[in-house]
Amino acid sequence: MKKKYLSLTKTGLPRLKAEDLSFAAGKTESFAEIFDPGRFDREADTVFRRKEDQVKKNTKAAKDPGKKEPQVNLDLHGCTGREAQVRVKDFILSARQRNLLCVRIITGRGLHSRGPAVLPDVVEEKIRELKEEKIIHGYQWDRGDKAASGALLVWI
Repeated sequence: MKKKYLSLTKTGLPRLKAEDLSFAAGKTESFAEIFDPGRFDREADTVFRRKEDQVKKNTKAAKDPGKKEPQVNLDLHGCTGREAQVRVKDFILSARQRNLLCVRIITGRGLHSRGPAVLPDVVEEKIRELKEEKIIHGYQWDRGDKAASGALLVWI
């Protein structure tokens, strides 16, 4: 019995020949006959629907910046003041690059600190600098009070 050797592609997959393709071998008239556009249309509709929902959510947050809908969070628990400054700036620049509108930065209230809370003041100062540089539009403490909330909402 004679073995049939296949030619392989660079990735090790068998290389297809014209006779392996039903539309090329004359078994059907065209590629369009075996292609089901309905399947791809349904998948595309799902993707577009998700995108539309995200756009509506982003638009709603942009129209009403007082609306508390952060898209991502940055938790700074356990960071030193210097680490927090660096992480906040990187986080904001990354969020801006991703076209996010609202983010939350969690500083904590200092309940587990040995002394007074350091992060809320350090982070607020860094956010204030970013606002002066016009990198962000605004910010507010999550519950309206720095001592009570432990998190900042930032609008980019």
